[in-house]
Amino acid sequence: MPGPSWKIALLTWIGLWPTVTVVMWVVQPRLQGLPVPVQTLLLTAMIVPLMAWVHMPLLTRLFRGWLAPHRTGAGDRP
Repeated sequence: MPGPSWKIALLTWIGLWPTVTVVMWVVQPRLQGLPVPVQTLLLTAMIVPLMAWVHMPLLTRLFRGWLAPHRTGAGDRP
């Protein structure tokens, strides 16, 4: 189980905000002549794979203890 939805949402935002900021800063000046729907299509085509295959796996690994802290109880096995 990956953890509570609010923790996944917060972790997603932590990864998404700097990713969107950097991609927009680097790429958007080159896209300014294009219609906004095309700009967002291209930006999201870069951001979504970065989030899915780079940032979220890294963030979930780094924050695994916070996402799903181990609970000890009668049903746990060694």
